[in-house]
Amino acid sequence: MKENIKDVDPVIRRIIHRRNELGLTQAALAYYFDKDQCFISRIENQTHTLTPEEYRIMAKALRVTPSYFFEDNSSESDLDYCLNALQEIIEKFRP
Repeated sequence: MKENIKDVDPVIRRIIHRRNELGLTQAALAYYFDKDQCFISRIENQTHTLTPEEYRIMAKALRVTPSYFFEDNSSESDLDYCLNALQEIIEKFRP
């Protein structure tokens, strides 16, 4: 990773923060991409640029909306995403 966290792109900072918040290792996150830990390391070190499809996978793995990575304040969209996911789970178990 960059020497100084201020040198890290804000999007990458959000990815790292959310990964840590969920207690995921780089290897665990890489599993969602069917890649090895080095893949996530390259993303976090800013030597790999995510494609749109990789952003979609990253969002799903980190349980956020894709817009989470780009918004100044994502709490509202994250709440909506969680409520929608909860509603889907409830529907699956409804008799």
